[in-house]
Amino acid sequence: MFQKHWAYEYIVPIYNSPDLETILTKAGIKFEKKGVKRKAEYIKIFPTDKKYSNREGVELKSFAENLSKIQETNLHNSIYDCLTADSN
Repeated sequence: MFQKHWAYEYIVPIYNSPDLETILTKAGIKFEKKGVKRKAEYIKIFPTDKKYSNREGVELKSFAENLSKIQETNLHNSIYDCLTADSN
């Protein structure tokens, strides 16, 4: 997959088995909504606005540590990479 893409050497698939919601629940994320409506809560878990970046760093480190204990995902690697890239 993506073997002919110019950024192939940088692409690392993220796996979450059986799905992201299960992994987030195992990592201690509490959801308020059920079913498809639950996806609307992702913005709270993964904020995209820069105003959150300063205070979210500590929470993201803790979140990544929780994820690293879950065998069914490698999402923690991507979070650690983002945190490291942000500090450079």
